Amino acid sequence: MNDADPGNTVERWLWAIASRGLDELDAARWAELTEGATVLERAPSGNVALRRPDGSVVKSFRHRRALSSALWRPYALRFVDNARELVRRGVPSVEIEGIWNDRRRRRHVVHYRWLEGETLAEVFASCDGSERSEALMERLARFVARLHERGVYFRSLHFANLVVVSGGELGLIDVADVAFSSRPLARQSRLRNFEHLWRYREDVEVLETFGLARFVAAYVAELPVAGWGPSRRRALERALVARLGGLDRRGHSRSRPLKTRAGP
Repeated sequence: MNDADPGNTVERWLWAIASRGLDELDAARWAELTEGATVLERAPSGNVALRRPDGSVVKSFRHRRALSSALWRPYALRFVDNARELVRRGVPSVEIEGIWNDRRRRRHVVHYRWLEGETLAEVFASCDGSERSEALMERLARFVARLHERGVYFRSLHFANLVVVSGGELGLIDVADVAFSSRPLARQSRLRNFEHLWRYREDVEVLETFGLARFVAAYVAELPVAGWGPSRRRALERALVARLGGLDRRGHSRSRPLKTRAGP
């Protein structure tokens, strides 16, 4: 099967469902988008991100042939919708320029403006000042609290997806996997979301150096007084410390080993 042929009848039908409502990307437009671009990321999933000379990014999302929720809401469309919803809720994220259906390559292509700044992973990899580290950790705890109060459940919550933008504010990238609520997140959702911070060894080392109790205390202090009385705050704080402390240094539920970002 070549690039010009999107496959057999079933595959063409599945592709049509996944691509409904999207403009088709022709060869001329693809050449224009990728002229002078360099590879920024080539993920195991098959997704490829290219950096254009103007600093913007063109990312192609590989279509999965299997029947899944991605047929009705493709990952590229989730990325676009989530980025726009985050900005609407006051959370800095990437700025979407366009989205297309690349039928020849069976991919969806998104063009977006990069969120300028350094990721927390980059900052802490080169940070040798404890004072700056502590200020960033305080800021991160408050930022996560604001996300939760705004009904944002960011499943890719780890240091490589958190960007320190101008003015020291934090923003989000890699936003294809976000759930939104019309109300602040419930307690159990907050507990589960905190576990996503416990994914990479480098992040955990920073969290432990700062102190789990301190991090949780900074998070709880950011919660609004309305709806968060003293007893409810204390209960949430105890639950968060217990949940994170229970993960220890071995990862999720003491059974999954932590990943190492710098290595395989």
